[in-house]
Amino acid sequence: MLMKSRCQVLCVLAFGLGSVLFALTAHRPSWLVLRGMSLVLATTAVAVGWSCMVDPIRTTFGRFRHRAVGLKSLVVVGAGIAVAVWYRTFLGTSPFPASLTWFAVPAAGIGATEEILWRGWMQGSLAASLGSWRAAIVSAVAHAAYKSALFAFPPANVVGHRPEVILVIGILTFCFGVGLGGFRAREGSVIPPIIAHAVFDVLVYGDQPAAPWWVG
Repeated sequence: MLMKSRCQVLCVLAFGLGSVLFALTAHRPSWLVLRGMSLVLATTAVAVGWSCMVDPIRTTFGRFRHRAVGLKSLVVVGAGIAVAVWYRTFLGTSPFPASLTWFAVPAAGIGATEEILWRGWMQGSLAASLGSWRAAIVSAVAHAAYKSALFAFPPANVVGHRPEVILVIGILTFCFGVGLGGFRAREGSVIPPIIAHAVFDVLVYGDQPAAPWWVG
């Protein structure tokens, strides 16, 4: 059991490093080799960490412990909507999208995948070693570092990218991540955070006529 716990912690560290390096190099064609190496490191870490879990499905996704979690889930999703409205206002757009485009579906998928990785796999992997709440904080820090790195170096053709957006994204991702991670730690399920993040991404990016620059 101790060996499995150490394996999971090492895999989490490798994934965190790989994901941040990938984000930093994602929009720099000249760093293609480093980007590929970081992607291999991150995906290998997830695969090995998954194999080290005693019960990988339950460790990653958790489970509903009682019926009250259903009502509490509405609060979590509502918080995701509120944060999305605030962020759209910060960006200078309308509080809600006037309509949704084809990108709404990929946006929901991106949000869901991030929660599976950060609140699911990473937080679940660290919980045995750090405890549920410390694991939630560490996962939120790692997620915020990744998100900040992803927006740090936009492509040369991106116009109007405000530097302060990076700081806001980092703080927002950390605070939102702590909230979602705290819910997962307390209620035992990552499904409501997945829904909340998917709703957030749909509201923020679902009206884009094309994939945002940070996707490419």
